[in-house]
Amino acid sequence: EATVEQGTETVGAVQGLFCTLLALTEPGDRVLLPDPGWPNYSMMAHILHLEKDYYVLRPENGFLPDLDEMEAAVTPRTKAIIVNSPSNPLGTIISADPLRKVCEFAQRHQLYVISDEAYEHVLFEPGFVSPAALDASDRVVSVFTLSKSYAMTGWRVGYGVAPKTLSPIIQRLQEPQISCVNTPSQVAAVAAL
Repeated sequence: EATVEQGTETVGAVQGLFCTLLALTEPGDRVLLPDPGWPNYSMMAHILHLEKDYYVLRPENGFLPDLDEMEAAVTPRTKAIIVNSPSNPLGTIISADPLRKVCEFAQRHQLYVISDEAYEHVLFEPGFVSPAALDASDRVVSVFTLSKSYAMTGWRVGYGVAPKTLSPIIQRLQEPQISCVNTPSQVAAVAAL
């Protein structure tokens, strides 16, 4: 179970994802990104001067990550893998077994899994599970938004849950960027929850 101290309220999920990448990487590091995937992942990596490696989500594989392809793409400079389930733009849900294998892959290579769970409540079939529930290495950062779950897109409220060693770093990186989520949005988020 996560504690309150492991959470960070963010300006939407995008700021949580960006702060997490900023906390985990330095220029020249590499990150594994889904393809197809939300274009902002690539934009964030570009801004942070990260090298991007893509793992292709193919229809013949059910749009699930291919571990062999990921193994071939990982290098000593790879620091993280972004996983998005349910996927934007595909809608694919990565069920527990393949997601557990992704977590084991990350653990083998000492990578962090950055899990974009923005669509956790927008489901048309069962099977969603957070990689944090399957991870034994405490290397998963889960990022959420109220935009989709509570129809609060314009309010710009999200949050992340990170390992105890990482969450204080993410919180300190947020301060010089945005200080905090604006008060009316925080009050609206409490009402929504």
